Amino acid sequence: MQFTQRSIQNFQRLYLQKFGEQLSDEEAKRKAEYLLGFYRIVFGLPSVEEFFDNKINEKETE
Repeated sequence: MQFTQRSIQNFQRLYLQKFGEQLSDEEAKRKAEYLLGFYRIVFGLPSVEEFFDNKINEKETE
């Protein structure tokens, strides 16, 4: 699975906000792949950008 640098940075920011831990790019990619795979099993097949952009928008409106 290929992630853009923007998607990786968005995931790192969300992870830091939620868990207080900064992830390296490689660790962020690994965790994002796992999370997106789980999401696809449960909800279907969004694009990577759609998934992370929606999560960012949800956080900004809270």
